Amino acid sequence: ARFISEKYFAMICGVQMELNYSERGWKEQIEDETGDTYNRNMNYVEIPFLAHLAFGNDNGVQFFLHLGPQASLLLSEQENKSSSWHPEQRRINEQYDKPADNTFDYGLAFGAGLEVKTKAGNFLIEGRYYYGLADFYNNSKRGYFGRSAHTVISGKITYLFDLKK
Repeated sequence: ARFISEKYFAMICGVQMELNYSERGWKEQIEDETGDTYNRNMNYVEIPFLAHLAFGNDNGVQFFLHLGPQASLLLSEQENKSSSWHPEQRRINEQYDKPADNTFDYGLAFGAGLEVKTKAGNFLIEGRYYYGLADFYNNSKRGYFGRSAHTVISGKITYLFDLKK
């Protein structure tokens, strides 16, 4: 959903709120004699609340910037390991077989892209960066994890249409 509030000089200002599904996680290719592989998939529902700043034609092509906070909730997670899994041969293996301690995530999102406005609706292409401020593993001075927050670079293709004209 998007609400455009004002137009200042050549800049269009508004707010945009989204409901997104995101798959995050990581992959490891263990470079030792075992050749083990590991990956973890973490599925989130995300709710970003973004400032929308656009430059360009009201009814044509616009360049835009998005910036704002984002909250996320972990729905599920899954680990996949190679069939010849040997975690005992690694110095640090506390992250294996350990579910996320915290299911709520929050951080800052920044994006930039192009929007094409047509009679059929608005088409957007965007690159976005997310910097997580919450850790999904508990961490302390004596713990194994100094930081376990998400950092995400994503690409988005979006179609918007008016509910009411």
